[in-house]
Amino acid sequence: MEEHAEHILIHGHVFKWEEKAPFVPCGVSIQGAIEYRPKTDEMRCHECGEWFSNLGSHVRVHDVSVATYKLTHGLVVRTNLTSQATRIKYRANIERQGSRERRINNLKACVKTGNRQKRVDFETRNARNKCNAQMLFTIKRFILANGRNPVIRELKDIGLHSTDLSKAFNGAKLDDIYVMASGSGEEL
Repeated sequence: MEEHAEHILIHGHVFKWEEKAPFVPCGVSIQGAIEYRPKTDEMRCHECGEWFSNLGSHVRVHDVSVATYKLTHGLVVRTNLTSQATRIKYRANIERQGSRERRINNLKACVKTGNRQKRVDFETRNARNKCNAQMLFTIKRFILANGRNPVIRELKDIGLHSTDLSKAFNGAKLDDIYVMASGSGEEL
């Protein structure tokens, strides 16, 4: 085994080597701890002995998962394999993207609506015949052909859903939407 590092990480805490020595050898490092260089904020890989700021990404080159790596080298599952400086950098990037809570709420909204985007652009709405004018035109065409407003089942038959209409017209009731469609100036 090469010369050991001056410091080690155990449960995320930095210790001088001598405080916890001796150690059981494991791979090219030690079992149950990570050799650490505070000056460069790097950790030694148990498999190859090289130094990295993000061991979690590196261990894949050895064809092992992070969980297997930790188990093999006596590390606790919750042991972080990313250096503190790298974690701070990642956290700063996340904060630049917006608060965690806001991102989670956006994702929940997308999952709930089935959309990958928070808001569907007008080009997509037009392509799907879901823009407000197209939906009103479709309803007006039905009213003129049948002499009455469509029931919910008939809305589905003409490619519209009451929930889409409600969302597109800010929660308006179907009767109000039918009035708008009847009064729309779009010629057929």
